Amino acid sequence: VEGILEKKGNGWQARWFVLQGHEFVYYTSEEAYQNGDPPCKSTVFSLDGYEVLVMDDAQFSFTLKPVEGSAAEKKRSWELRARTENDRVKWVRGFLGATMTFDGTVREDTYLENEGAPKRKSRWGSSFGSFIGRPGGSRSGESKASEDEMSGHGATKSPLA
Repeated sequence: VEGILEKKGNGWQARWFVLQGHEFVYYTSEEAYQNGDPPCKSTVFSLDGYEVLVMDDAQFSFTLKPVEGSAAEKKRSWELRARTENDRVKWVRGFLGATMTFDGTVREDTYLENEGAPKRKSRWGSSFGSFIGRPGGSRSGESKASEDEMSGHGATKSPLA
């Protein structure tokens, strides 16, 4: 999944997000992505240990939140919003597919390096590999969450609400 999302930082900023597997990057614009520029923060963000919270609002927002007790517990939350409800549905489905395992539990892929410290798996290693200069990102991470599962009152954990 790829496209424009707004992320909350110092105000709301439109960014070009690319989600592949259980990792994502974001760029200042689609043009920066198409030109092969490095992603913002020069970082691939893992969704291991995150859950998706859908807000019941007219601003098409949702949050990627670290799960208590997971390896991601002390990482940042991502407050995001789409431009339309259809875009929000597309992104929430993609993020749900990236954060959940087949049995409906939160994904936590870790392995041990030589030092014995837990590290996240990345199919791209330490580089940005397939994120840079690869328009038309993967659509294989989409889950089968319905629009009903993503609506409701207040913040809802989808699809396990």
